[in-house]
Amino acid sequence: MTLNFDREEYNLSTQGARYRQIAKVISQNISTGNLKPNDRIPTEPELMELFGCSRITIRAAIKELVDKGQLVRRQGLGTFVTKELKNLSVNDCAGFTDSCIRDGHIPMTKVISFWSVPMEDPEIAEFLGIELGSMANQVCRLRFVDDEPLLYEVNYVSKEYGSLMEASREEWEAGLYALLVKQYGSTRIEGRRYYDCGKPDANVRTFLDLKTDDNILVVDDLHWDLSHKPIFFSRLYYKPGRFRLYSSFVSML
Repeated sequence: MTLNFDREEYNLSTQGARYRQIAKVISQNISTGNLKPNDRIPTEPELMELFGCSRITIRAAIKELVDKGQLVRRQGLGTFVTKELKNLSVNDCAGFTDSCIRDGHIPMTKVISFWSVPMEDPEIAEFLGIELGSMANQVCRLRFVDDEPLLYEVNYVSKEYGSLMEASREEWEAGLYALLVKQYGSTRIEGRRYYDCGKPDANVRTFLDLKTDDNILVVDDLHWDLSHKPIFFSRLYYKPGRFRLYSSFVSML
């Protein structure tokens, strides 16, 4: 596979970090379709000759694109272009299942566990209105999009809505919003979402098949009813490199 590369446009001796320029060249070859999903990119020696640089520089460029999810290394085979990223909403108030369907994806949820666990997180304890060390209702779920595991979700259910814990695994797998409608007859809830980076624990790495403990996107979802009583707190761990997450808004100026 030959990379399209204009040496006059990319003067590798003057324009910033060389590995980032090389990563940009490869990335643009992917976005233009010159490199297609599952294509193997040139070998390290071939890239060294093409760009006139060291193996360290080439490896840094490849690592940057692997970290971004555009390339994947396959032991003994080489480095390949990943599958095309799919769009997925992360702020749709309809919930995960309906958001996937709206974006043309097939959602699936698998309940991993129902637990009553000692609360060790002060932020979650404050939201639920319980003391640190007291027991909290916890449900862990693995969420799939088009048969690919996308996120590991840890839900903490408030005591006021504790009857949600009596629902079956099948009901939880059908969607928490649908379960709220079924049990409480209302979908009118308030929410707040926080975005951060965090290190996945052993469970998250196992279920999302993460190879490292590098930081990943962590989203905290807080949900109240209209009287501002807490319903549930969700901590979502998103697997990088498979989907392009987006949010929508309407500006009222």
